[in-house]
Amino acid sequence: MITCIHIVLPSQMISRERSGKSFPLGSPATLTTSSHCWRKRPISSPSALSFTRTLSTARRQENSRTRFTRHLFLPYSPQADITCPGFLEYHERLQTFLMWFIETASYIDADDDHWDFFLVFEKYKKDGETLYATVGYMTVYNYYVYPDKTRPRVSQMLILPPFQGEGHGAQLLEAVHRFYCSLPKVQDITAEDPSESYVKLRDYVLVKFCQGLQSFAVDKLHLGFSADMAKEAQDQLKINKKHARRVYEILRLRATDMSDEEKVREYRLEVKKRLFGPYRKNQRELTKMRKCLRPEELVSHMDQMDTQTQHEELEKSYQVVVEDYRRIIERIATQA
Repeated sequence: MITCIHIVLPSQMISRERSGKSFPLGSPATLTTSSHCWRKRPISSPSALSFTRTLSTARRQENSRTRFTRHLFLPYSPQADITCPGFLEYHERLQTFLMWFIETASYIDADDDHWDFFLVFEKYKKDGETLYATVGYMTVYNYYVYPDKTRPRVSQMLILPPFQGEGHGAQLLEAVHRFYCSLPKVQDITAEDPSESYVKLRDYVLVKFCQGLQSFAVDKLHLGFSADMAKEAQDQLKINKKHARRVYEILRLRATDMSDEEKVREYRLEVKKRLFGPYRKNQRELTKMRKCLRPEELVSHMDQMDTQTQHEELEKSYQVVVEDYRRIIERIATQA
């Protein structure tokens, strides 16, 4: 079946209505101790959502026999987030999922008006009533950047297991990125202590954005990472230099003829130049330790900073990075 995915900006969210009554989310009226009743009851978000306008629509092929619509609800204004009836109660319940699926997760102070909340729902009908099942969500904190900018930092992102593997995480991150790109006061977009899976997802989304930029054209990739690339990514897409560098490496790998040994060597050296940063720091630290430590104290540190060991670790890091890059390139190619 064809599924329409709409990205919309909500103006308000109200609590669940049942039998003509409105119950705060998390109240006894919404709970059950019967596993049989729990399995039969739909797990949904509020039964009514009011939104203002559709920002974009995508059509996707689904294998499911049921036709449904999924919506990405972009953030309220900071004041509306807190004051919308039932929202704080809803968020309080929603963030408990973090403890089940994300290591080292912690709750946030939702009363702070620097938070933005991005919600994803599946819209469906049951017994003639429109319901919204929670698919996932993201929280972003807006940090101050001197003198008059902000730096949105992704704090939490979760797509619930039944909806994973369907591209909703990538679409959510892409929608959030486009939203902040439209705000002139935003300096760049970052993430707080990102996991490996999030970094790979971000690489995929940013490559999709940057592959159309003039400075990332194929004929310019083999000239190396340039200041023009960093500037255009920053100005047009709010991407900082570190992330733009990874995008460059992925696009250059895609443009590199792997049958040409010289081009492959040039690419390998270009990537290892970036990866060597931490090892260069270790060498500086070793130089300092030689001046301060006794020979017997220096032995244990020498083993960790041995040149041969560093070269082996660098090669392993390079192979892991290239393998991740290839997966991203394959994913983009399959969706072209």
